[in-house]
Amino acid sequence: MLDEALDEESDGPTPPKINKNGCLSSTSFVYQEKTQFKSPLKVQPPTAVTPRVDKGSELVHSVSFYRRMQSASSTPTTPMRVIRHTSPERDVPATPDEPAANVTTVRQRIKELQNEISKQQTVISQASQALNLCAATIEFSGSTEQAEGERLLLLATHRRQACLHEVQRLQVEGAGAGAAPGMAALLVDSLSVPLRREYTRQLNADGAVGHHAVCLLKCRDRVVATSMQLTKPSAQLLHFPDQIRMEGLASDFKVTVEVYLLQASKEILPHDVKYHITNKKGNSKLLTPNRSVGAEGAARAEPGGPAVGPQPRSSRCTATASSRCRKPTGTTSRSTRSDTVPGGSPLEGSISLGISARLRVAAPAPHAAFLTAFDDVSGLGAWHRRWFRLAPPRLAYWKYPTTSTKR
Repeated sequence: MLDEALDEESDGPTPPKINKNGCLSSTSFVYQEKTQFKSPLKVQPPTAVTPRVDKGSELVHSVSFYRRMQSASSTPTTPMRVIRHTSPERDVPATPDEPAANVTTVRQRIKELQNEISKQQTVISQASQALNLCAATIEFSGSTEQAEGERLLLLATHRRQACLHEVQRLQVEGAGAGAAPGMAALLVDSLSVPLRREYTRQLNADGAVGHHAVCLLKCRDRVVATSMQLTKPSAQLLHFPDQIRMEGLASDFKVTVEVYLLQASKEILPHDVKYHITNKKGNSKLLTPNRSVGAEGAARAEPGGPAVGPQPRSSRCTATASSRCRKPTGTTSRSTRSDTVPGGSPLEGSISLGISARLRVAAPAPHAAFLTAFDDVSGLGAWHRRWFRLAPPRLAYWKYPTTSTKR
């Protein structure tokens, strides 16, 4: 019977499976009627084919390149040391609670010196113009006015040269003690120079006028001149009655003293005739005289006139003695030997002067702290500690800081 049942089933394909939940037939398999049995073929339903996008074509750079860009844009975690060089010439702005300090920078100091150089150049031009006028007119030839013009020309020339040297020093050394004003003050008086006996004897014998003498004191860019003095046959000393004061010097200042001489000559005309001073009193009113064309042309032709440009000239004063002195301790009267004295000079070679210096020291800020002292008591060491407070010019101490406010 089993064989018969198998023969009946072999006549056709295997019937589809019946779902237990209902009588539903499946159409997902297609059977082909052939002599041999094969596995059923599953037919795929038609689906919409979407084009595949290549994601790799969107990357312009490599992944490592993007990582480097990301690490470069992010802030570094390792702290970096930044070194800033601040120039000492720049001004430090003051805080609102602290007033601005009066500090002179190197650039400001150089600018001040350059202004002084231009000012002394103007003085040199004016003095040269005045000396040209004195040399061109017989009234002022060899006069005291001409000697005073030589003194002014000498002083302006040395001041200008001292300022030039100070500018060069500041440009080389930069900021330092020379840029700021110092705290020292100098006073020089009773300056005198002895004369040679042969010179005074010759003045008495010949009746000559002698020499005009002027003394210059130099300290860096400071140049101060004394008044012009005339050597006399009856005097054995050339005395300068001036008092010279210098403020704002450095604490280690050095002063150079130089003596210059100018040959004097007798004046040809007296003072009244030279300046056309008359004692006649006329009834007519004083009127300004009219200048003629000839007088105007003569004025233009005069050397040193207003229309002629002043030609800078050098002073005819000659250096005969020079010496250097340092900062003294208190008020002293010293006699220094001159370094350079030319042969045949009327001066003996030593310079006597009274010099006094004063150094101002800024008061320290108030300060308070403990001071401990060691004491040996019967071979045993004992330490004593006190609370000190310094408030210039007073120094006080207490046993404890809390008692300083009570007494």
